[in-house]
Amino acid sequence: MITKHLSDTEIQNYALRNTDYEAAIMTHVTQCNVCRQKVVEYQQLFKGIEAQDKAEFDFDLAEVVSRAIKPKRRFSLFIYFPVFLALALLALVFYQFALSGVNIISDPFIAISCVATIMVIVVQNAGLFKNHQKAMDLLNAC
Repeated sequence: MITKHLSDTEIQNYALRNTDYEAAIMTHVTQCNVCRQKVVEYQQLFKGIEAQDKAEFDFDLAEVVSRAIKPKRRFSLFIYFPVFLALALLALVFYQFALSGVNIISDPFIAISCVATIMVIVVQNAGLFKNHQKAMDLLNAC
């Protein structure tokens, strides 16, 4: 005999008249007022759910969802080509000056490099932010 109250899963299975519950559960429900009341409540709940009309939409839900989900974009080297080109040119300049023995790392050069790097980051993040805003507007429209 079960001395503690049944779990919600056991009570729901009993209320649905599933046959995979043990005889001890049936005995407990017949003897325990608390569990029996929960069974009655679940049975009423299940009948109420079955009595409800199925949800109907005045639009094609699958179409709306599929339009909102964009296919994942592939990694494109074209997007990062300017960055790779700038790094390659910078490496070439450093290499040429290193071969000639000229000390190229001066304060103006460092400042120009920092400004260029910051501009590249700002431009890339502006595009990212614009795409994010478009996606949020699309989600808010649904």
